[in-house]
Amino acid sequence: MQKKEVEMELFNTYPTKIPNLCGVNNPDDMAIYTAQEGRCFECHKPVQFFSASDERPEGYTVEHVFPSSLGFGLYGNKVLSCLTCNRRKAQKLPSKQYLGAVQDLYRKVFPKPAIDAMRSVRHPVWAGRCGGRGANGALRMAH
Repeated sequence: MQKKEVEMELFNTYPTKIPNLCGVNNPDDMAIYTAQEGRCFECHKPVQFFSASDERPEGYTVEHVFPSSLGFGLYGNKVLSCLTCNRRKAQKLPSKQYLGAVQDLYRKVFPKPAIDAMRSVRHPVWAGRCGGRGANGALRMAH
């Protein structure tokens, strides 16, 4: 097993792929957009409620908190960002500060039983793990 795979075992991607944990669906984009007050999650600039593109960058993009390229799904794992911030974040793992802001947002859009269920299954947003990449490019974890 490669080093990246071993280190990724510290994250459980499965809870991000459950379509309706505890009978609660993932909030739709409008619910998140409203909770974010129509602003990019990262830079807080206003975004319009339509999917951004190179031709229309003033819209929003769905940003995975934990990257889809690392096997994470969307359940409890998305915010809305402007095109610039989405591209800047790319495949980076979230910092503790970023996760704290995501948790604050999710308290507005998920009912408490769903948050409790996400905690109980060690959903990565609620598991207290975050990280980044070390100087050698390997994923590193922080608790």
